[in-house]
Amino acid sequence: MPTSSGPTTLPARQRTQGLPPRARSWRTRPLGSDLVVSEVTARLAGRADVLTFRDRRMPMGRGAIDLITLGPGGVTVVGALLVRGTTITVARGGGGFAEPRGLRLLAGGRDHTAAAALVERQVTAVRHALSEGAHHALGVPPVRGALCLPDADGLPPFTTVRVHEVEVDGPEGVAWLAARRGELRPEQVLRLARRLEHAFARR
Repeated sequence: MPTSSGPTTLPARQRTQGLPPRARSWRTRPLGSDLVVSEVTARLAGRADVLTFRDRRMPMGRGAIDLITLGPGGVTVVGALLVRGTTITVARGGGGFAEPRGLRLLAGGRDHTAAAALVERQVTAVRHALSEGAHHALGVPPVRGALCLPDADGLPPFTTVRVHEVEVDGPEGVAWLAARRGELRPEQVLRLARRLEHAFARR
């Protein structure tokens, strides 16, 4: 069974030595979903064609979505995964005793698959909400899921980390996914935005 173990953790001062001031501040601040989401939205601030919806209630009181984005390439549902300074891997569980079957998301040897499963459920909820009363000409746009890490340092290079439908990346990669190209026209984006506002109220 594949296993994952994180690198030796260095003191914060040593980890951030030589970085520009903004990066040093970012890497030493306490983690929180708001901070991670803010890093994504800051990278989308110059994109007038991408709309963002932060901290939205799930239907029937089933928690909240950290961030929904909407652009020419469709909708992206983003959840924050608050781990930093450790190696991220995806392993396949064999379904043995106390071991779930299927893909598992590991960070420093700890199992965070539940976080990916939560985003998958949120993606399903967004698809369902956009399919209700959808106009035939507009239909349901592509809906992608992403787990956003505080940074991408622990991810393997030159590959996309994905657990089923959910991509795992840092703020820059998630912002790139949210701003992907697509066929939605500005007027279609605005119609979909109204549906999202109606279905997922601000918390």
